[in-house]
This record gives sequence, C-alpha cells and structure tokens, in this order.
Amino acid sequence: MEPTMADDSFYEEIREMCKQIQSLLKIGLVPLKEEVDYVITNHITDEKRLDNLLSDLVDFTQIKKGLVVFNRLCRYTFSFLPEITTYYIRAYYDMYHPDNEALDETRP
Repeated sequence: MEPTMADDSFYEEIREMCKQIQSLLKIGLVPLKEEVDYVITNHITDEKRLDNLLSDLVDFTQIKKGLVVFNRLCRYTFSFLPEITTYYIRAYYDMYHPDNEALDETRP
C-alpha cells in the first residue's frame, strides 16, 4: 500500500513535534548543567542532592548535550557513590539501549 498525502502530513506533524520536544529539552537542560557545574566545582558530595540530579539528568540523555552532562556527573559521582551512579547508568541503558546484552551479563 502506497503512502498517501495524509500519511505524509501525519509524519510531518510528528517530525515537527519531535523538533519541538528537542528544543524544550535543550531549554530544560540549562539549569541542570549549571547545577552540575556548581556541584563539581564546589565538590558537593550530598547523596540525596546528587541522586536527584542524576535522576533528573537521565531524562535528558536523549539529546547529545544532555548525555554529555550526564556522563560528566557520572564520572564525578562514581568514586564516592558507585551504587547510585551505576543505577542511573543502567537506567540510561535500559531506556535507550534495551538490547544491550553486555549489561545483562553483569546484572546480579
């Protein structure tokens, strides 16, 4: 069955919505990036604060800049909060790489 003009219009609407979501994610990432910069610069080690920040950031990993900020925070927190950091890294892989068999082999 050939795609119709209506199908093309529908897909164009979806593409436009995706672009809008990407733009909103970039806007929402700004305060989180600032918080990560502050945390790292000031050597913040508060477990609850960092847990919340990792939780917020994992949702932004679907955009490249969000993934960069998430990775940066993970590298910072891993040495003193390895369990929490690993939890969010696994959450990222479960969301965006569900077929990653290498992670499945390391699960308890």
